[in-house]
Amino acid sequence: MLIAKRLAGIETTPVLTIDGQAIGDSSAILAAIEERWPEPPLLPQNALQRQARSAAEEFFDEELGPHIRRALYWELLKRPELVKPLFTNGQTAAGRALIHASFPVLTIAMRS
Repeated sequence: MLIAKRLAGIETTPVLTIDGQAIGDSSAILAAIEERWPEPPLLPQNALQRQARSAAEEFFDEELGPHIRRALYWELLKRPELVKPLFTNGQTAAGRALIHASFPVLTIAMRS
């Protein structure tokens, strides 16, 4: 979340970087990809289909997503050997050490 905030000014993922510009939010990412690489189209051209896609995305982002993340973390936090590499990927040595040292506290915070 800290990296997403630093790159794109948001506290969620995904964040995509194209030509040094960080783009956050899946809708904005799709629009940027479609603008840069229009073929094959990723988004429906029909206005009604595009509206339905936006509504479905909103539902998954706001309604379903938090519950899926909660369930996933509930299971994954029992397996630190799987989670730690996800959190430390791309970090500096100091960042990796900090995550490893603080993982028990991080686990408690994430569970709450």
